[in-house]
Amino acid sequence: MHTKKKIYFADDDFDDRLLLKNALTAIDSNLEFFEADNGDELLTILNTVDLKNDCMIILDMNMPKLNGLETLKQLGANSSLQVVPAIMITTSQDPNLFQTAKRLGAVDCFTKPVNMDDLLVLARKILLRFSRPDQAGCTDLSVIDQLNTKRVSIF
Repeated sequence: MHTKKKIYFADDDFDDRLLLKNALTAIDSNLEFFEADNGDELLTILNTVDLKNDCMIILDMNMPKLNGLETLKQLGANSSLQVVPAIMITTSQDPNLFQTAKRLGAVDCFTKPVNMDDLLVLARKILLRFSRPDQAGCTDLSVIDQLNTKRVSIF
């Protein structure tokens, strides 16, 4: 039995979390999710678990208490948490926001999709981070082909 890949996911919008979780698990059922409504809750969760390989963090930008950028700062200040790949998702398309998030430690930033096809594209991009977490904008075509050939339904 394979150990499940763990995704620590902070987004104050339950529906956004649910849709992205469904898209991710439709592509890879070997995932386990730990959810928080904000960055503060996420940090509490992260500080109570033994982080291993095969885990990542997904952060929404706009959340109460600690937003995505503030959470990235906190992650970067903790030596055991700064090694976990973090991905920022946001409704914004502001390149300055993306640069700031990457400067604070995000391995990638993505604009939240507005339709189901784009949601599946985003899910595939996120899952690529498990295979190559050190390369933002991963373009390993064999992995992309493998993910693209899997037909999925998120409902």
